[in-house]
Parts: sequence; C-alpha cells; structure tokens
Amino acid sequence: MKDIYIIKKILEERELSDSAFCVWAALQPFSNVQMELLLSVPYLGFLIFGREPTRAEEKVIKNGFHELIECGDISVSQTLKKGEYVCNIRNLYFEQGSEYFVVVTYDELHKIMNIQTKANKEKLFRYFVSVVGCFNHSKNVDVEYRGKVCGISLESINALIPKKTAINYNEILEINELLYVYRADDVLFSKNGMKRIANSYSRFDDKDLCIKFVTYYQSNYGWNR
Repeated sequence: MKDIYIIKKILEERELSDSAFCVWAALQPFSNVQMELLLSVPYLGFLIFGREPTRAEEKVIKNGFHELIECGDISVSQTLKKGEYVCNIRNLYFEQGSEYFVVVTYDELHKIMNIQTKANKEKLFRYFVSVVGCFNHSKNVDVEYRGKVCGISLESINALIPKKTAINYNEILEINELLYVYRADDVLFSKNGMKRIANSYSRFDDKDLCIKFVTYYQSNYGWNR
C-alpha cells in the first residue's frame, strides 16, 4: 500500500480528535482520486487496523469519520442503505511543497493499532507520528542521519500529550519495536547553566544509527567528555 503523508499542523490541532486523526491518515493516500469514493465504517476499519474492526472499534471509527464530515474535510453526496457513503475526500489532498508533512506507512499504522495495551491507540499513533515528524531533515545534519534521527525533549514532541503519557508511550513503542529511544547519561554546559541531553529517537530499525548519532554528539558536546 502507499505511504501516508500527514500534514504536520494537524498533529497538534486541538479541535481534531484522535479518532478523526486516524481516519484522516487512513484516507489521505486516496485524496488525489478525482472521482467520488464509496466508503463504509468496516472498510475504514480495514484501512486503519488491517483487519475487520470490533464493534467498539467501529464506534470509534464512525465518530472520527462523522467529525471529518462535520468540519468539511469529507463531503457526502449520498448515503446508501448498507451504511455506505458516496464521498469526496479531495479536501485531504495537499501539494507537496505547500505544507510541512510527515511520512509513515500503513504497516506502522496497523502495527500500532493492533498493540495489546490499555493505552488509547489512536493517541498512541498520533504520538508516534509526532516523533517521526521531529526527525531532523536539516542540511546541516550528515546525510546518513538526515530524516532518521532527532534529539528532542519530551515536552517538545506534541503539546497535546503530557510528559508522563509520552514516557509511557515511549515504552510501549519500544517494546513493540516501532521506536528506539536513546536516553543520554550526560549534560550540556553553557552560559545558561547545565541541562540534561535530551532523548534521541529513531525508528527501531535505525537503532544502530541512533546510537552512533548520540555517541558522536555526547563525545563532542557532553560535559563528562
């Protein structure tokens, strides 16, 4: 399946619920289709979970779907008898270069939404996308690290997600091999005083690259060294 391109500005949009965020993400790859699409809650469930959703999951999806209709991101021209909707979703489309965006995959979405956890999986996915959205794409970063790692404080990842929740989400995503988190054991010293080096993040598959990145950074800028 196609990659999912998510506009960064909606990551911290308070008016957009986590369920609507997941529906938005699941439908985005189809937003360049010029004709109307036939959508249903079970099909949206398949896009989000990669399987048939449970009744509870269908309720969450339905709420998110209707929220996007109410805010105008999705327009419905006709409702059919079987709970199917003839929709125009072109408002989810954006030209590359017109917005800052994050790229994730359906595999990552499915894996997160199928984690066995009591945590809110819709919010967990939003947090994961927020972390990936922090990966450093600056030309000042070596090419091998560009877009694959970042060093950032928990408070700066997503204003909608408290630090305590972010710590819990990091552990869940690490256990399920979606994120790798390097917790530095050194501090930076400047005219403003000392501060702990922020955690560094990468996708789990880029774990070795993240370790290499932080080791280099600590050896050059860390106070202990």
